[in-house]
Amino acid sequence: LIIALLTYLPFRLLAHLRGLCVSTLLGWWEENQDQFPWRETKDPWKILISEILLQQTQAKRMIPYYQRIIKANPTPKAMVENGEESLLKLWEGAGYYRRARLLFKLAENCQEGLPNNYEDWLALPGIGPYTAAAVCSIALGLNVSCIDGNVKRIIQRLIGSKITKFSEFKQIADRLIDEERPGDWNQALMDLGRNVCKPANPNCVICPLSDDCVGKDDPLSFTTPKKVKSKLMKMDCLVILGKNASVNIRKKESGHLQNMWGFELLDRNEASFGEEEYCGNVIHAFSHRKWDIDVYARRTSEILTSPHDVPMAKLDQKIRDIVLAWDVKRNNS
Repeated sequence: LIIALLTYLPFRLLAHLRGLCVSTLLGWWEENQDQFPWRETKDPWKILISEILLQQTQAKRMIPYYQRIIKANPTPKAMVENGEESLLKLWEGAGYYRRARLLFKLAENCQEGLPNNYEDWLALPGIGPYTAAAVCSIALGLNVSCIDGNVKRIIQRLIGSKITKFSEFKQIADRLIDEERPGDWNQALMDLGRNVCKPANPNCVICPLSDDCVGKDDPLSFTTPKKVKSKLMKMDCLVILGKNASVNIRKKESGHLQNMWGFELLDRNEASFGEEEYCGNVIHAFSHRKWDIDVYARRTSEILTSPHDVPMAKLDQKIRDIVLAWDVKRNNS
């Protein structure tokens, strides 16, 4: 059935949906598009940074990250000159730091300039089909469709079919795209999926594609990803607090927080702290893990590492803050 549908569907889309939906969606988007600073430019470097941040960070939340990264690194050359640790410090709190490390590698590879075609973008570190398509269509005006979870959901609902293969989504998306305004079309779909055609609470009443949507009577049957159950990690952490609020953090050499600075965590069943004082508990959810950390501290007269001068993940910032608050309370008692 799906094969038969796909054989017939492109012609239907070209004749009907592409005629009606394209003008309807772009008209809606011109009146209702989200206002973001990266939409004020066609600079591929700036759009690239926005797309990488958007991969795992909500759009409104990532605005200040985008602004400070662009200010400090207006070009790939500037980013390399500033160094990876500088970028990680600017990225601090955004999470998924592997994105920043891959962006830095990309900048190293593009000292002579950024690519001007889709295939060369795909060959760069950390760049997949979606990011390459977004940069190429928005910044370069190339006729390349973007396929992500939002676009897949919109297409499934629009045609009323639970297709699953990327090639199937790609075939339909390529038929739908407005060749004169590919960047605007892709961004319109992004906004539609973010604000209207949502996974759990689609607002079909205000959707500009509702009249042509086959799946609008049962939109929740076309939702996506299953939630992954979080694994609970019970850990202990010993913080040594030195002069001038310095602490015993170290640079991590591997793992998902590679090149970030942080504290050593020990399995609660294996840790054994005697003279150290209990400071409090930190709960932190990260991807598919939930951290439950009991924090202990002791003082030293030595000067250790300043936590304000190096990039730290949100979890380690929470540990630092609970120890500093404990120290202030103890000094005032």
